[in-house]
Amino acid sequence: MHQKEKDLIDILHRSKKWKTAKSLAAELNVSVRSIHNYLNRLKEQGDIRLASSSQGFRLLESNFTNEKSKEQNDIPSTPEERIKYLIILLATHYSDKNSPFDILDIGEELYVSESTIRLDLQKAKRAFTKNRISLKIEQNKFWIEGKEIDKRKMVSSILYSESSDHFMDISTLEAAFPNFEIYALSKEISTILENAKYFINDYAFMNLMLHIIIAVDRLHSGFPSIPINNDTNIPNDYKEIALKISASITKLLKITLDSNEIDQLSILLLVRATRFNPQEINLKDLHQIIDNQYIEFTKNVIQEIDDYFNIELNDEMFFVRLTLHINNLILRCKMKYSNRNPLLQNIKTSCPMIYEVGVLISKRIQEAFNVKLSEGEIAFITMHIGGEIENKKNYEDKIKCYLFFPEYNGLSFEVANRIKKIFAQECIILGVIHTEKALEKLTDFDLLITTTSITNKAIPYIQITPFLTNKDITILTNSINEMNESKEVNEFKNRLREIFSENLFKIDTRIDNYKEVIHCISRELYALSYVNSDYEAKVIEREEMSKTCFGSVALPHTIRLDAKKTGIYVWINPFGIDWDGEKVKLIFSLSIEYSDRYDFRNILNNLTKLLAQKNNVDKLINCKTYDEFFECLFSLLHNI
Repeated sequence: MHQKEKDLIDILHRSKKWKTAKSLAAELNVSVRSIHNYLNRLKEQGDIRLASSSQGFRLLESNFTNEKSKEQNDIPSTPEERIKYLIILLATHYSDKNSPFDILDIGEELYVSESTIRLDLQKAKRAFTKNRISLKIEQNKFWIEGKEIDKRKMVSSILYSESSDHFMDISTLEAAFPNFEIYALSKEISTILENAKYFINDYAFMNLMLHIIIAVDRLHSGFPSIPINNDTNIPNDYKEIALKISASITKLLKITLDSNEIDQLSILLLVRATRFNPQEINLKDLHQIIDNQYIEFTKNVIQEIDDYFNIELNDEMFFVRLTLHINNLILRCKMKYSNRNPLLQNIKTSCPMIYEVGVLISKRIQEAFNVKLSEGEIAFITMHIGGEIENKKNYEDKIKCYLFFPEYNGLSFEVANRIKKIFAQECIILGVIHTEKALEKLTDFDLLITTTSITNKAIPYIQITPFLTNKDITILTNSINEMNESKEVNEFKNRLREIFSENLFKIDTRIDNYKEVIHCISRELYALSYVNSDYEAKVIEREEMSKTCFGSVALPHTIRLDAKKTGIYVWINPFGIDWDGEKVKLIFSLSIEYSDRYDFRNILNNLTKLLAQKNNVDKLINCKTYDEFFECLFSLLHNI
């Protein structure tokens, strides 16, 4: 069966009215004669049974109908699915006042009423408004209006939201745009950059490829090109690379970029590719290729992180890479470009404290250089510092251990040194003891690692062989990780008893706007002497940097922890609060005193881990009293 014949059956199957051969021909863009040929062939093959009259044709039965009925499962059925469908439809298909979409047609396609589609469109407006695009509705017609650059950014945003839990790669683009030779083009662009000795990381490269493919797809569909400001200064070497890439696009994707699109490509290369290999540059080189203001800024912000979070980030290679990143980031922001990060939500929920360090750095960048950073850019800063922070775990964070090993030819110290080397980031060996009597004098430690059995079973211990085998290392790894998590959770539970209070707990279904809720919480915290009068403004400032909500939970707080007293205000609205497009049902508003800033990491990490599980949230929002909530929260902490 040919595709046109399948399309013909599909039209007849969806139609509730008689269809003339002329109307079918117009919909399929074929001749009336072709329609009659299709119908005759389908009847002869036994694929369809038709009713015919002077009014046209109607489908009575089709072998293809069963196949189509299976596809009904893919048709958007919930309001959320329909709104997403409409947003993608408008963002990715050409429409304007002269060629709009029809509400009745879309309703028929989705098997819902006209009024339902109208309601869905009203809800979809928010997504377009956030992207500076207008959704227009007149009578039964609808379309979008706005700058082409904003429409392309929205398409990019949609594609990134589809890959929010993984790295977007070439195969992702190939699945989204199957008609283009994307793999071949990516290879040619990589070769062009490599021959020109320009460097680009994988994330920036995918941002570049996504821009190119979206641009080509829209140009193929009749959308206009994007002009740039005439005063934009583009270095000649970047223009030369853009021209070479443009030639590859013409060869492989069968479209010629005009001067506007080539200039756009040149700017993208300028803000994403660099002449310098970050792996080969040292501090001395940095002073020669980067303006001193960026070097001084990085020094100052690293010192602030040390003072504020007690985290030392003093490795030279880290300093060089972060400074280069900040330099390129500011250039991107000034030219109103930003890199999207598909791992944003994963980073926010799995590494909340590290993300807060990224937010602080981003805030300082915005203040110092008068630019605005996207959440994706904040996530890239977080990725830069995340590994370094993990390598700089504080003494207080590590499991404190003693090794009990009856001495034999110095073997005990050899094993101790191996443990120190393997578990340098997880534990500290406070000392080696050789007799069980010495155990009686040990204080302030978390774990005893022993090569022999001990009589005092009250001491937390792990027994290993004297040879530290691979099996021993696995046992130690699992035990240390469990102990670390248990230690954090126990500290968190003990702290919760101090900072939770019945007068900081509220169930309220009347307010459904997050700014109004933050206002009410801030007012009550101020009245109870937990915070200063500027707390509300600082919480909103933090929200504008990057939303603190995930799923149906929000953890609003300030960037700098300067409350008068540490506390957590819990607000429940089981019907949901509009949190800038998200539906939040449970709020933990944090007020943290500066002296408790080291507790902030434990509070934030454990709350995020607990609330990332939807079933935990469901249990908490169904609690009716403070006592019930507190008891439920503590019981759930046993399982995180």
